[in-house]
Amino acid sequence: MGSVRRRIGTAALLTLLALCAAPASAATDFPSIGLGGGKQGEYEWSAKAVHPAGPAGARPAAARRPCLVVNTTWQTGRFDIHRSISRQCVLRTELLTATSQPLIASGAQPSSGGDPEMTAVGMIFAPSARTVQVEFCDGGGQTIQLHSLDTSRFRDSGLRRFSYAAFAVRGSWCAARISALDGAGRVLWDSGNEEPAL
Repeated sequence: MGSVRRRIGTAALLTLLALCAAPASAATDFPSIGLGGGKQGEYEWSAKAVHPAGPAGARPAAARRPCLVVNTTWQTGRFDIHRSISRQCVLRTELLTATSQPLIASGAQPSSGGDPEMTAVGMIFAPSARTVQVEFCDGGGQTIQLHSLDTSRFRDSGLRRFSYAAFAVRGSWCAARISALDGAGRVLWDSGNEEPAL
C-alpha cells in the first residue's frame, strides 16, 4: 500500500466517519491481531485488532465488536519518544455488519503539530467487504484491496472474521469520502450517507 499518497486532516477524517472513542480499558484476556506495521525513515507504525474488553468480551456478541489500534512513534533521543495512539471500537450497542460503519483510525508523526512526515491508517470492515473506494480531498481517488486472515488467527483472538487494510504513507492522507464494496462491486457502506459528528 506504499503507493497510497494523499493529504489527511485528522479532525476532518474523524468528522467524516463519525468514529467513536473506545473505552479506556484495554483487552488483556485475548492476544491482539497484527494487521500491519513497519518503518519509514525515523518513524515507526503498527496497526492491530484487539478484543473490546476483558472477561465481558467473552460473550459471543462482543466478538463482533473489535477494536482497532493504530500506533506511531518517533524516537528523537535515547529516552525521548514521541507517540500517537488512535483507538476505535464498535459501540457496545452495535455489531460490525456489512452495512454498518467500519472502524477507521489514523496516526501521524511528528505528532507535535505541523505537517506530518508520515501517516498510518488502519481499516476494519465486515468480512463481506472486498474493496474500498476512496475519494481524496484533492479530487483524486483510489481503490484499496482489503485483506483477510487465517481462521486460526481469529480463533486465538476471540474475534470473528473481518476484512482489513493497514498502510502508511509519506506526508498526510485526506479522505473526503470512503465506500466499502463487496466482491460483486455492490456498495455496502458509504460515508456520504452517514451523519457527520458534532
